Amino acid sequence: MRVGAVGVGAILAFAVLGCTRRPPNVLLISIDSLRADHVGAYGYTRDTTPTIDRLAAHGIRFETAISSTSWTLPAHAALFTALPDLAHGVSAPTDSLGEGIPTLAEAMKAGGYRTLGFYSGPFLHPLFGLDRGFDVYRDCTSYDASGSLDGETRGEKEGTRAVQRLHARSHKDVTNPKIAERFAAEIESLENQPFFAFVHMWDVHYDYIPPPEYARMFSPDYTGTVTGEGFRMNEAVHKGMPAEDLARIIALYDGEIRYTDDTVAQLLATLQSRGFLENTLVVITADHGEEFFEHGGKGHRHTLFDEVTRIPLIFHHPRLTPYAAVSTQVVSITDIANTILELSRQPRLANTTGRSLVPLWRRRSPPWQDRPALASLRAGASLSLDALRGPDAKIIHDLARKKHSFFNLTNDPNEQRAIDPQGSRVAEAMADALARRTAAAQATGRTIGGGARAKIDPATLEALRSLGYVDTSGGSPDSGGSPQ
Repeated sequence: MRVGAVGVGAILAFAVLGCTRRPPNVLLISIDSLRADHVGAYGYTRDTTPTIDRLAAHGIRFETAISSTSWTLPAHAALFTALPDLAHGVSAPTDSLGEGIPTLAEAMKAGGYRTLGFYSGPFLHPLFGLDRGFDVYRDCTSYDASGSLDGETRGEKEGTRAVQRLHARSHKDVTNPKIAERFAAEIESLENQPFFAFVHMWDVHYDYIPPPEYARMFSPDYTGTVTGEGFRMNEAVHKGMPAEDLARIIALYDGEIRYTDDTVAQLLATLQSRGFLENTLVVITADHGEEFFEHGGKGHRHTLFDEVTRIPLIFHHPRLTPYAAVSTQVVSITDIANTILELSRQPRLANTTGRSLVPLWRRRSPPWQDRPALASLRAGASLSLDALRGPDAKIIHDLARKKHSFFNLTNDPNEQRAIDPQGSRVAEAMADALARRTAAAQATGRTIGGGARAKIDPATLEALRSLGYVDTSGGSPDSGGSPQ
């Protein structure tokens, strides 16, 4: 069923979810760098995501979910706070989340949930403030750079050199086994308290080095020499590379996706073994996508085109099994937290712009159904972008060049033909709307105290600088730096 607002059966199913004596457990999975159009449920022809596809087939899938940006740290801050980047203020690799901004984990904990976090990439490190509200916040990097990072040791984040080691090895890391292991250990220790578990899965992020069986899965006949190692700096991976070599890179990316999807299946099996799965709301999403030269570049944190901002978003609970549906509304990563809170019978986060998506599951359409999604990217003085993404049009404002680019997505879904907004009534209206939305977000940020400089010791700051995460002044990210 494909509808703008989900059918009555799904509404009744979620009503039952909210009326049980015990609130639902919640498993929120963020798969780093997973673009929506490489997921089977979103039309991809390769069998990259059989587990996620099954969840989508029996749940609620959002066709057009848009991230707040195109890299890891601010996107997760938006996910946790229900605020756009210009409001929460975490836009540079030296920023951390302001202490006064409430988070999803804090709200769930206040509502009586046991809160568990599992992270596997450098910008989810406690140094950046995203661990607030978690009873346990486990480092799932394979090399345990700083040992346990659970609730009892969070004080070590000030002055720690852990991030130095995390960054140095993160792109080569294989984290799925540790995620599965640590998740199982924590789930095994749970008793009667409902839980909120956040799992950040890193392996889809470059470098693309899946295990051998996954590396062969989607390009078994490749005989060339290009590999997915050192992706960002690999000179063999460039815009004019031979088509078969680019196809190999994408096949390795898809192999990482399938490897991660199989790990998602392990997490669900762990919940099933403890009898938790029947009352667990599973939410699948991503922080951003990945570019393979669609607009001339590779990786992410360079643009705000759909290949890096359109993300999967799926809500699944067993009581939704008979009511598969697709919402065609444009929604934002900032809408996820308040949706989870409403489904968990908790108050929404204060002073947020992110909506609960539950009204989309009612028979009448909500008044904000056509609200476009806001995205921003701040990566040094030469790269400063804002975008507004609607159902059939998109506008990108390049602040450094003082230029707007408008795209008619009906005629140009791949954003290849920018239209000058001058003279187009629709484009000019979107430009005005974008200006209002960015101004409002910045005003919210000033009110709530968004954005704080992370307390990074000199050695770690130098490591970040040498790896391209900050510019030579140590103040703002380098537009050519390592995109996370």
